[in-house]
Amino acid sequence: MRSIYIKRNIKRLVIALFFGVFLTASLGIFLLISFNGNLNNNINIFRLIIGLSFTSLSIFLFLKILNYFSKIKIDNTTLTIISIYKTELYPINEFEKINISEIKEYYGFLTDRTSIKMKNGKILNLYSFKYSNFFELRKFLAILKGDSITSEKSKVTDADNILKIIKFNDSHVISFSGITFYILICALLLGVFKNGNFKSDFFEILLSLIVFVQIFSGQMNYFIITQESLIIKNSIKFWKKDIHKLNNIQLIEVNQYFKQPGKSIVVKTFDYQVKEYSSDNLWGKTWIEFKRNIVNKNITITDNSRIADRQVIY
Repeated sequence: MRSIYIKRNIKRLVIALFFGVFLTASLGIFLLISFNGNLNNNINIFRLIIGLSFTSLSIFLFLKILNYFSKIKIDNTTLTIISIYKTELYPINEFEKINISEIKEYYGFLTDRTSIKMKNGKILNLYSFKYSNFFELRKFLAILKGDSITSEKSKVTDADNILKIIKFNDSHVISFSGITFYILICALLLGVFKNGNFKSDFFEILLSLIVFVQIFSGQMNYFIITQESLIIKNSIKFWKKDIHKLNNIQLIEVNQYFKQPGKSIVVKTFDYQVKEYSSDNLWGKTWIEFKRNIVNKNITITDNSRIADRQVIY
């Protein structure tokens, strides 16, 4: 059997490096640059000490974060966890119990993980948010357990829905997220035109736009149901499109988290993929229609949005 490699989640790795390393290193380097070499001044000595401390801390955090986001290799004999400092080997014939998916508290957050109990009593906890293709590991472990990873559903053959495409999207422009997004964009552009320094501030403007898009676009997804697929698109990132085959969807959960302007759906498939999409685009009646159409496709849907809950990190 060929080896399967479970890769790091690069997006979350970059975010962790930005907040843990870039900001810390920037402060340290700024203090070192402001140090003029005169040790007779107490302020300069303080700057030097703090600057060296933050720079050293940024190097430590860089290595720590890279080590935390490990890689996994698995074949028919061994599960190998590869990190910077060490490589851990776990023989498959030593596996005693496998829990494919469970939601557990982890440093104050609810997280999704796979748990493996070894015959020697050691428990190996693998958290899905650290990896980009974690479902591949779960498929392998499911086969190892003898579980099925394919759906027994047949394709949807409802004659009334042949070639019918239903779009669930009211308007992101008049949603709370959309209004906030466009107010910030207008304020940014107004400031640019008022100052008249577009060329000199180009990179700051571009960075601000990227940050605004990243923050608010996550709440601007909408849904399309076709004969055989559930399609997720985004009102701002119009080029993005995720497609899930209806006969591969095991369950859809509808959630609303604390202080979330809209709602979120969690799509769980028979091949152990878990994807979450948030939307502030849909109004109440549209959510009801969306759920009704999902049920008509013989897909289980659970609505947990009546009570605000904590978000699970997948």
